[in-house]
Amino acid sequence: MQILRQKESLNFGDKKNALLKEINESIKLETGHEAEIVLIAKGDKIHPSLIVGAEKIFDLLLQGFIETEEADFYTRFEEALKKVNNGFALLAEDLQKEILDAMSISVGIFVENKLYLTQYGLDIEVYLVRSKHVSVISTGLDEKGKDNELFVNIASGALENNDIVLWSTERLLRYITKTDLGKMFGADDLSVSLTQIQQTLSIELPTNVCLSGSKMTIINENEPLPAIGVQTDKQVLKFDKIENLKNLLDVLYKKSKNLHAQLKEKKLKDAFQNLHYHQYKIPLVLGGVILLLVLVLFVVQSQIKNQQELKGMEATLDEVQTDIDTAQSRGTYDKETAGNILNKAEEKARAVFNSGYLRTKSSQILSEIQQERDNLDNIQHVKDVQLLVDLTTKRDDVNALGIVKGPDNNIYAYEYNALYVITGDRISDVLKIDDKEQVITATYNDDNDEILFLTSNYKIISYKNKNFQLSDTTDEAFKTGMKISAYGGKLYLLAPLDNQIYRYPSNRDGFSKAESYNVNGNLKDAVDFTIDGFIYVLYKDAVIQMLSHGEIQNFSVQKAPIQTIVSADKIYTELEYPKLLVLDSSANKIVVYNKDERTNNLVYDRQLVFDGLDKIQDFLIDKNAKVLYLLTKQKVYRMTLE
Repeated sequence: MQILRQKESLNFGDKKNALLKEINESIKLETGHEAEIVLIAKGDKIHPSLIVGAEKIFDLLLQGFIETEEADFYTRFEEALKKVNNGFALLAEDLQKEILDAMSISVGIFVENKLYLTQYGLDIEVYLVRSKHVSVISTGLDEKGKDNELFVNIASGALENNDIVLWSTERLLRYITKTDLGKMFGADDLSVSLTQIQQTLSIELPTNVCLSGSKMTIINENEPLPAIGVQTDKQVLKFDKIENLKNLLDVLYKKSKNLHAQLKEKKLKDAFQNLHYHQYKIPLVLGGVILLLVLVLFVVQSQIKNQQELKGMEATLDEVQTDIDTAQSRGTYDKETAGNILNKAEEKARAVFNSGYLRTKSSQILSEIQQERDNLDNIQHVKDVQLLVDLTTKRDDVNALGIVKGPDNNIYAYEYNALYVITGDRISDVLKIDDKEQVITATYNDDNDEILFLTSNYKIISYKNKNFQLSDTTDEAFKTGMKISAYGGKLYLLAPLDNQIYRYPSNRDGFSKAESYNVNGNLKDAVDFTIDGFIYVLYKDAVIQMLSHGEIQNFSVQKAPIQTIVSADKIYTELEYPKLLVLDSSANKIVVYNKDERTNNLVYDRQLVFDGLDKIQDFLIDKNAKVLYLLTKQKVYRMTLE
C-alpha cells in the first residue's frame, strides 16, 4: 500500500485583522515511516512574539517526535506533546502570556493512513471530509489544561482513500451548511475546493482566513499510479471557432489558386532565369499549403465530432439527474426498485466519467447517486458521541477487548488480563484477572450476578463479589470455543470448529456436562452469537441465522438495505429488547434491526456510522436508559438512542 497526499493552502481576507501562521514539514523516522507534521496558528493580533512562539512550538514538537523512540505512534505523539508542554513552560513568561491569551494552535501528524490531532484554543476547526460528508474532528480537543499547559487531548483515527482533512481558522459551519461544504469537495483538485470556499466566504467574512487541506490517496499493490497533475475535462472548440477555421480554409484556397495562375503566366525566360530559385521554393510553398489544409480539415472534423459527443454526454447526464429524482420519489414506497434505478444511473454516469468528457460534473453526479443510496438505507453519520472514560489514565498501553454489564449496575471494560470497573463517568478500579490466563471474551450472567470470562486455554473465570475464581465443569474440561453467552441460568459456548453450540447448565460447583445444542445449523463460519430466547448466529459475511431448540428457523430480513452489508464482527440483543444490533468494525458502523414479534423476522432500520472514532472494538446497550456504549482500544464513549 502506498500513500499519496495532495496538500493545498489558501489565505484570503484582510491581513491586518489577525496573524495566521502555517508550518508544514515531512520527516523520515528511524522506523522507515514518513511523518508529515502540520501546525496552524491564529493570533487575535499581529505581534512578532506570536510568530516566534508558533515557530518555537513547532521546533519543540518536531524535536520531541524525532527523539521519542516508540513504535506506537499514538504514544510517540503523546510523549512529544509532553515535551512541548515542558519546553513551553520554560519560555519567557511574557511570551507564554501572549500565546495563551491571544493564540489558537492546531497540530496534526500524518503517519501512513493515520492522523493524530491536538489543539489549543477555540479559533481553529478541523474537518474530515469523507465521500462529501463533513464532520468536525477537533471538537473537545481545546479543553484547558494546567497552568501554562498547551496541549491536553489527542484525537486519532484511520483515514480512508480520498479522505480530506481540512484546517480552517474560521468556523466554516457558521456560514456554510455541512451539505454545501461537502459538495465543494467534488472536484479532483483540492485547490478548486478551497477556492470555492473562499468565494463563498469572501462576502461574509472580511477577516483574514487560512485554509489548509490534505487529501489522501491510497494506492494498493498492482494498482497503477495516478497521473501527475490534475486531469481536466476534454476541451472542444466552440462553433464560432470552427467557423473561423472554415474562413481560414477559404482564404488559403483562394491564395493557392492565385499562386497557380501566376505561375502559369510566367514567361519561359523568367522561368529559366529563376529556375534555381523556383526549383525549391515553389514545391515547398505548395507542399506547405497542402499540409496545412490537411491538418486544418482534420482539426475541424475532429472538433465537430467532439462537439457532437459532448452534446450526447450532456444529454446522458441530464437523463441521470432525472433518474436520481425518480429514485428519490420511488424510494418512499419501493426501495428495491429505487436501488435498481440508481444502479442503472450509475452505469450511465460512470460511462461519461470514463469517456474523459465532463469529468467534474459526472463525478459530482456519482457522489449524488451515492448520497441517495445512503438516504434510502437511512445511513446516519453520528457526531454527538460523548467521551465517558479514557482507559489510558489507568494504563498507558491498554488494549481493550470488550465491554459488558456487571454487578452493582456498573459497566466493565476488559482486556487480556485486566478488568476496568466504570462507575458513572469515572474508572473506580482496575483489577487483575489472572496471572497466567489470557481473556479472549466475556459475558454477564445476570442469574448469578457474575461476569464470566473465556480464556485462550478454554477455561472459564468467574468474577463475583469482587473476587475472581476458575469455574469448574463436571466434564474434564470446557469444550474448545470462541464466544460465550449466558442465558436462563445456562452458559452457551460457540464452537465453530465442532459445528456446535455447547450448553452448560449451572450447578453449585460451577457447570454441569456440556449438552450439544445445534441440530442442523452450519456454524463453520460463525463469528458471534446472541440470545433472547432464540439464538441468533452471526457469520463473517454479515449473514444472520436464527435457531430455536437447536434447529434453523425460517427466517428473513425485511426491507434489507440496497447496499449489501458484507462484513460483521459482533451481534447483540437481549430478552425484551425490541432491536438487534450488528457491529462492522472495519467500517466503524452499527447496523440496527427491529424485531417483528408477529413473524420473528428482522426488519432493517438504519446504520450508525462513527466517522470520528478509532476502531470500535465492542458495544453495549442499556435498554432501560436507552444508552449505547462504544469501546475503542483506549476509550469508552456513550450516546443516547432515540
